Amino acid sequence: MKKIFLVLALILTTSVALAWHNNCHEGIVILAVEHLNPKAKAEVEKYLGNSYGDDIKYLYKLEKANKAKHTDEIHYLHLAKNFKPNAKKKDQNDAYIAINKQLAIIKAHNNHSAEEVTTALRTLINLMCDIHDLAHIRIKGYPHSNEDFTYKVPKSEMGKGAKKTSNAKWSTSWTRFGNYPAGFSGAFRAYDMKICLDNRFEEFTKGNLLNWIADNGSIAASYLSICYPDEIVPYMVHKKMEDVNYDMMIKAGCRLSVLLNEAFK
Repeated sequence: MKKIFLVLALILTTSVALAWHNNCHEGIVILAVEHLNPKAKAEVEKYLGNSYGDDIKYLYKLEKANKAKHTDEIHYLHLAKNFKPNAKKKDQNDAYIAINKQLAIIKAHNNHSAEEVTTALRTLINLMCDIHDLAHIRIKGYPHSNEDFTYKVPKSEMGKGAKKTSNAKWSTSWTRFGNYPAGFSGAFRAYDMKICLDNRFEEFTKGNLLNWIADNGSIAASYLSICYPDEIVPYMVHKKMEDVNYDMMIKAGCRLSVLLNEAFK
């Protein structure tokens, strides 16, 4: 996977949180804005300005202010075995249902207050990031997707290290893959994403929200079929997860732009 200044990134220390690092979310938003049409871009800047520091991790900050733990199901996709949304329409604690609720407000933005639209945009941004984090996808038939779990990874592909394993958690693995050192900006992240995106925008945005969710669910299921509690995951499979994770971030930005372009027609 292409990454700018990879050597420098390896020298610096990374930090691990419960979700993708702030510069991941910010990079995703910046990438999305770069793919907005003029009308949608003007509307987004009207409600959010052109700096997204207050918008990224909005829901997490809100929960922290209210002293709520990060266990709210709104951060998770709940899918059936065929990777279609499995939550009931009345269930507000599901990312798919919540995303559609925010989109309805954004599409009818002229009928809502500026505060309501701003909140809807911030929530949409946060949830589009969440549903592309594979650790936030819960699938029927994969009971271990409902809780965090620990699996094992060989310390190297060959040699003595291949006989030794280290523990890895399902959630923090994807987090670690997503982290740049804290000193790297969201703009740098977006620039790197744009290079890695190359000419794949149409490929990543083909279809609609349900198609994207099915795509995310299928990818999550392919790794949940390999990653089980206490299972030893092959070294190269685990290494490949980093590339997959980076593509998921890029998909989040591209798909967010499509939703916003459609919402602000």
